Amino acid sequence: SYLRCPFCFYYKTILRIPRVRDKFSSLGSAVHESLSYLFDTYRRERQTLTKEELLIHFKKTLRSQGLDRSRFSPAFKQGKQILSRYYDHHLDEVSNPCLTDYDFSTRSLYLDNIPLTGKIDKIDILDKKIGGKNLVNLIDFKTGNPDSKYKELGPDGDYFRQLVFYQILAQLDSDFPYQVNDVIIDFVQESRNRHTFVKK
Repeated sequence: SYLRCPFCFYYKTILRIPRVRDKFSSLGSAVHESLSYLFDTYRRERQTLTKEELLIHFKKTLRSQGLDRSRFSPAFKQGKQILSRYYDHHLDEVSNPCLTDYDFSTRSLYLDNIPLTGKIDKIDILDKKIGGKNLVNLIDFKTGNPDSKYKELGPDGDYFRQLVFYQILAQLDSDFPYQVNDVIIDFVQESRNRHTFVKK
């Protein structure tokens, strides 16, 4: 954000001036929250939501984003399609050990006197340990079409930088109870070219 526009970064991140949410950011937030709800429900209750229950929650969450009717309807249609296909493809992963929305904001972490913070969408806990700590994969959900995002995953891309900072946060936090195995972008929308889901 800073590299794109330092002035915008100051207003958005430092001053935190409220702004009108567009359809795409509202859709992304509602999809992310719904996926967290799916995984959290199993972790708490050892019960997997039905697809219908997930979509009801998504609709409720999307409504809370404050979109008007003209923007809500296409966002709901798109999100319903994304979540339905993701659910069908990843249903067997719901019961795997994980945490969602792991927030570093309370940890007061610094790198060279620069405060760092962030929230990890999902932490997959692997069945393997190093030095007494479980290995984990740090996961970030993305709702965009993966076919157009490969540049973002390169060394100069925003997604690459984001994954690097997640790993830095985990290393800086002395109380982080896991050992990072990998950092991954999980595209929740299918690749239109390959007709499959992509994790990078």
